[in-house]
Amino acid sequence: MQIGLVLYSDSASVEFYLEDYDSLEDVIDHIRGIVHILGNTNTADGLETMHDDVFRTDRGDRSGVPNVAVLLTDGQANIRSGDTEDEADNAKKDGISIVVIGVTADVDMDELRGIASDDDLVELIDDFDALEGAVDDIIDIICDTIVLPPGEYFASLCLSFIYCKVVSVWRLQLRSTVFLVIYSLKFVDLS
Repeated sequence: MQIGLVLYSDSASVEFYLEDYDSLEDVIDHIRGIVHILGNTNTADGLETMHDDVFRTDRGDRSGVPNVAVLLTDGQANIRSGDTEDEADNAKKDGISIVVIGVTADVDMDELRGIASDDDLVELIDDFDALEGAVDDIIDIICDTIVLPPGEYFASLCLSFIYCKVVSVWRLQLRSTVFLVIYSLKFVDLS
């Protein structure tokens, strides 16, 4: 499994690419060191950056392996809001499945459904304290999006362990500050 991370607020920036880390510990260490960003919600820029800069072969993307992006947000797009669904559609046309996790009642469910690859890939969570408790539901949603070639299988137990650890780190970061993330996952054959 490869993980890339894009943060967005007024604009988006890549924290790390799919090829940057080989271990979960390194990913968690990086996430712990991320500086909190404040500002607006430019979801379109986050999606565009994820699509154009992260899911690239020269940045670790592998052909023939499912690409899944998990977008975590606690607000509504208020910069380039008219471009948000178009940027999501561009990514989906290139085979990136998008799962959306909305946290708090401040999200726009219509917007989240427009971003997600399917209405079933949207999860609403009451607040950041409840995020860790929703891990199993989120993992089920992510795993349901993965379609592997015949003869391959996906070790969801491994994903559960990794995702629990990453969400635990996020929860610590999110408790005090708005922290908007696109969490891009690249699944590989773990058999």
